[in-house]
Amino acid sequence: MTGFTERKVKGEVMRYARLEVKGTGMVVGIPVDRAEEIGVRALLDGEEMNKLFAILVEDSGPEETGWSRRIKAEIQLLRSGDMFKIAGMVRDLTRRQAERGLSLAEKDLLRDASQPLVNEVALCMDVPAEEAQVAVDAAILERIVPECVSVPQVAKAV
Repeated sequence: MTGFTERKVKGEVMRYARLEVKGTGMVVGIPVDRAEEIGVRALLDGEEMNKLFAILVEDSGPEETGWSRRIKAEIQLLRSGDMFKIAGMVRDLTRRQAERGLSLAEKDLLRDASQPLVNEVALCMDVPAEEAQVAVDAAILERIVPECVSVPQVAKAV
């Protein structure tokens, strides 16, 4: 967030938050009074990053055996926007891909779910997206977490 501005819209003065999209230089104005409705939220804090990486290093959850039911449930998780649910889904899809491969639809879903997760980690850790992707993959596949994250007795630090 780079600041606030005020604009007159339909005769009413509205306050906007100016958000700069990292790496693009693009600036977006979001009406402050509608930010929550639009889906804007604060980045994860330290405790939430610990929780996120704890989810990434956990054992995978139970797998729905029916492909169509599984993909439908995964799409619903992605649409929820809940970063912790998305982290669990990315963890499970990444491990399944490493173990036996994914269908084309699940590969697309993994790509679509990984992007916001990796971007969130990159912004929270203040690193490039490539480094965040390496950290996420290491947590999922090797159960290694970055030093800045504190996950109790589940993983070793990088």
